This record gives sequence, structure tokens and C-alpha cells, in this order.
Amino acid sequence: MITSLVTLVTKLIFLQFERADLNQKFEFSDNSEFNYSNFKSCLHLIQFVARLNRNSLENIISLESTQEFTKNAFGFDSIHLVESFISLPKPAQTISGIVGILSAQKLIIVAIKGSISIEDLSLGINAISETIVLNPFQRDSSTYIGSYTLMPDIEMDQIDKGAGVGKGWYKYCYTIESKKANDNCYYDASCQVIPEGQYSKIDNECVFSQDKCSEMQKTMAEQIFDILKLYPDYQVIFTGHSMGACAATLLGYNYNLIPNHLHINSIYLYASPRIGNKKFVDQFNSFNLSVYNLINEKDIFTKIPTNLFQISEIINISSSKRGIIPNHDPQTYVQGIQPF
Repeated sequence: MITSLVTLVTKLIFLQFERADLNQKFEFSDNSEFNYSNFKSCLHLIQFVARLNRNSLENIISLESTQEFTKNAFGFDSIHLVESFISLPKPAQTISGIVGILSAQKLIIVAIKGSISIEDLSLGINAISETIVLNPFQRDSSTYIGSYTLMPDIEMDQIDKGAGVGKGWYKYCYTIESKKANDNCYYDASCQVIPEGQYSKIDNECVFSQDKCSEMQKTMAEQIFDILKLYPDYQVIFTGHSMGACAATLLGYNYNLIPNHLHINSIYLYASPRIGNKKFVDQFNSFNLSVYNLINEKDIFTKIPTNLFQISEIINISSSKRGIIPNHDPQTYVQGIQPF
């Protein structure tokens, strides 16, 4: 009975989405120069992610149904759904992204959704008031439910000293809420105990407890990078809207610093708030990646936080719409880029 209900809900979601957006097929190109095909396909894929329910994967849709749908609509051979952890208004996991595999082109699309709820906005608001200096590993021990942040597969000396980003964007990609084993230890994503400041080592003095480790998960970045390691000769496109654009920027930054990483084909950003301080932006821009940062001049969310900066290359679009939300809407960006 429950399975039948889930299947019915799945079909209704897909039918609604198809009527609204997917009455045509979307294709991706391995051309790293700006092209309308990738621009449009990335944006519609982000909208698909945003429509998924915010419950755990097993309660949303069957993987088989999702694969069939995305294969028909976007031409993917397979997909992976990516979760992240939110702490407001109550701790919960949510689907935040999708990783699509295109075998014929040897291309991977990583799409991260933007802010669509109070929980998401709560993360972003933190970015206005606080900037975090990047560090491959750091933790917060102020509460019993602690948190640690892990930037996968890089070392401190690879980050320009003082490079920082908005706290909300940083937490979205990298923070995992974890339970403390004792005053000096946390559990990692594999339910192993880690000592303070040393996520790669196991401290024999820390005591494992399955009860305290039952809610563990990997960060968004860890999940995505684990998938990319399965396809060593592919190229990757990172894309996101709003807060998801900040996440896509951070993922591209982190991934570019990993030794022997896949080739980053391009990064498509839509309605991105300002991402980081000058040192972060300067280092990111020095990578010379194919980045297309699309900004609606009437979208006020692209102008905050005022103490941070946008990355290059900015592509300005115009809009005849009125109101804060309409000018931030993904569909406005589709309409705004058509004359180019």
C-alpha cells in the first residue's frame, strides 16, 4: 500500500514537472565555451532538483523511476541523488543535488538547488553577518550536538591564507552535524571515532557507540567527490541557482585543488549571492576555469552580502519583471539570456 502510494506521488510529481518544463528534451554539450544548450539544460535540471520532496531518499521516489525519468528528459545514463544536513527549524536531511552521468560524452553534471524554504534561507542569512576563513578541517564544540567541517582531499597550504566565504554557503557544502563521543572526539561519516583536528586518524582513547552514531552522514562535498572518483576519465560541469550557485562555486574551488582531479569543463551559476572575500575571489579567478556567472541586474540577492564579492566572469542579463522574487526566479534567467 505504501509502495503504491509512493509510486502514485512520484508519477504526479513527474507529470506536473513535465507539463511545466519538460515538454522538450534537454541536451548537454562537452563544449566548455558558453552555449545555450548547457545554459538551459543546467537550469532546468536545477529546477527538477528543487521540486523533489525534502524527505529521506527512500521515502521520496524509487531510484528506478528517477533514473528512467532523467534518462528520458536529460539523456543521462544514470543519476545519483545528493543529500545535505539542515539544522533549522529541526535537524533533518534534505535532497540538495543531483549528479547525472553522460557516458557517450564522458561528461558529469553536478546540479545543486537553491533556496526554496525557511530552512535554506536560515543558512544563507548567516553569510550576511559572518565570513569563515577556509580550513580543510575545523569543528564546533559549543554544544553536545557538535559539528565538524571537512573539505575533502586538500591540505591547508593549498588555500590562500585568509581566503574566506560566507558562513551559510560554507556550511551548506561542508558541515556535518555529528554527535560527540566525549570532550575530545567526534564520529566521522563512516561511524568511526575521530580525535580533535585529525579526521584521518583514529584515537584509541575514543569509545565507539552505535547509538550516538545512528544519524551520521557524509557532507554534500564528500558524496559528490566520491561519485566523481568512479569516473576518472570524465569531465565535470558544476551548476547551481542562488545558494546552490554558491555551493557550485565552492565545489569547483575545492575540486580544482585536488591533485589529479577530473577536468572541470565549466561552471554555470545563476542568481548567485556574493560568495567570498577578496582573497578567495582572487584565488578562484586565478584558476582560469570556464565560469559563467549569470546575474539579473534587478536581482537584489546577487548584491548581498555587501562585505563579499562576486567571482568572474559575470554575464549580466536584463528583466522587465517587477518584485524581488520574480527577478530571482530561475525562469527569469532563461528568458533573459535568450537574446544572446
